[in-house]
Amino acid sequence: MFEKLSERTKADYRKFLDRFDKNAGTVTVKDIEIKHVVAWRDQLAQSNGAHYANYFVRVLKVLFKHANQIGEIKGGFNPAHGVEAIKYDKQKPKPWPRDMIEAARAARPHNDRTRLLFELLYCTGQRIGDALSAKWSDVRGDSIEVSQNKTGTPLVLPMTPDLMECLKHAERAGETILTAYRKETPWKYRGAADAMMKLRREIGAEAYTIHGIRHTVASELGESGVDDDGIMAVTGHKSKGMVAHYAGEARQRVRAEKAQKERK
Repeated sequence: MFEKLSERTKADYRKFLDRFDKNAGTVTVKDIEIKHVVAWRDQLAQSNGAHYANYFVRVLKVLFKHANQIGEIKGGFNPAHGVEAIKYDKQKPKPWPRDMIEAARAARPHNDRTRLLFELLYCTGQRIGDALSAKWSDVRGDSIEVSQNKTGTPLVLPMTPDLMECLKHAERAGETILTAYRKETPWKYRGAADAMMKLRREIGAEAYTIHGIRHTVASELGESGVDDDGIMAVTGHKSKGMVAHYAGEARQRVRAEKAQKERK
């Protein structure tokens, strides 16, 4: 069931399966009905938010499909199938404006671990999990090789001067570039996210998320006139539709500015 999933997704699934085990109590898998799934969904929406609750239902769909395959549920019944996702206003991560990027850099020196994380994200345009997985062996001269945990896509990306300067000052404590405090083990997502939140609060960037840095890279490339294939070569997106999702607004603004200048 888990074989082809990324390590991050496996961790997410285990977390939700633990939650399912607690919610189910003494109810066996074959006795679970749609009403149970709906009740759990609504309970989680109140305590953890709609996004969390919807993700829980998606995991249950996979779980019950597997239960059918191994004979725990008969007749192909999937009690999570057809349970609607809770609708909510999704907040699209906003690209970081230039003043916030400069503020983040001013707040931390090149030898700071959070600054190194920021520069890895800003240089590569990757997800935080990919940045945390980056190894010293991935550094090749003035380029860095990134392997996306989600898609498995390998990318070789030229490094920015700021990232190279951070790497020059970084301590090689372990196999990965970013390690836990005073340890050789990789820096965990929770600790890295907390460190970034601390930085964001210091500079007043709470409205700009970690994932928003990925949007920033795509937006800056789009504003610079880079075509879809060029953006995909950096971000690793698999479709031009996703490129439009990330860089479309920036491109529209540039085109609108050009069009307004040409008005008579």
